[in-house]
Amino acid sequence: MLKRIMPLMLTALAALALSACANVPAKVDGERFAPCGASLISVRTGSLPYAKTADSSCVQTILPFDLSVWREAPNNSRKVRGLPTVTLGCLPLTAEAGDGGYAALGHSNTMLMNFDVTAYPDDALVRKAVLAVYAMSGAEKLAAAQFRARLHVGDELQSVGARREMPQIDQNGAGWVMVDVTSFVARAINERRNSIHFEISLPCRTPADNLAEAAVVKREPRLLVEYN
Repeated sequence: MLKRIMPLMLTALAALALSACANVPAKVDGERFAPCGASLISVRTGSLPYAKTADSSCVQTILPFDLSVWREAPNNSRKVRGLPTVTLGCLPLTAEAGDGGYAALGHSNTMLMNFDVTAYPDDALVRKAVLAVYAMSGAEKLAAAQFRARLHVGDELQSVGARREMPQIDQNGAGWVMVDVTSFVARAINERRNSIHFEISLPCRTPADNLAEAAVVKREPRLLVEYN
């Protein structure tokens, strides 16, 4: 009897797991999206408040395969992984911070992320591409941050995302900041780049009015591409 019941229980558990993950954008691990066509109008936004530009297009969202924070301090700059959130902007150093600096000197953080856009079809016609970052607070300041990117390791970073949207920001200043990176991502997909790099930073100025808390692991940044 137990031998008959066990397979049924395992099947039910597997079905529950799949349904729970249905709207979660996948980290690219060998996954390749099918071409968009009349028989496949795929929409997977990963809970982003995004409206398609065309009814006939497909939308697919991916997560970064590498995500870290560069912590900059006078005597101990380093890359950190696994942080749930990061405060961008200038923060005062204290003896307890453990950054190898001195009290009253500032330090700033930069969010670093890499995406593999070979997940998208070879002949994808990109209608729109968005880099989405969730602000735990200070969404307007995050929207004013410096967004830079590069296609190749060693390239000069270039400014991207002149157009930015905040479709649903709550009264506490939390919500998605969506940065238009269409031209950059379209080129990356066309060149079959398996590692494009983005950086987000706020210049170190006055700590009191230059801080934005961005989600790193709790609500990871994601890349959304609408294509035909």
